[in-house]
Amino acid sequence: MNFGLDAHFLNKRIILTGDYYIRDSESMIFNYALPVTTGYTEAKNNLVSVRNSGVELQLSLDLLPHNWDWSWTIDANIAMNKNQIKNCRTATEYCHRISLDGVDSDGGTALV
Repeated sequence: MNFGLDAHFLNKRIILTGDYYIRDSESMIFNYALPVTTGYTEAKNNLVSVRNSGVELQLSLDLLPHNWDWSWTIDANIAMNKNQIKNCRTATEYCHRISLDGVDSDGGTALV
């Protein structure tokens, strides 16, 4: 989800931009060690879900009129970001969910 606003004032000599966003990342893939009895040394799986959210603001000031031969612009921005770990399964938890037929308890195919 992303919301943004651009506002222009005084013939675009003052520009204000703002963004608010929330992004969920579900594909944080990690290697983890498997028990030796599986016949494999490691596997990959989505063990972590992360939520990134934040606000970004930018102000741009054009100090000279557009019809001049040169320009003088001042830009300023600020960003406030927050990162949260929503779900973090350990490799041990995942290994215990794998049944002998290679299908995990959630119904998906295990990567072993």
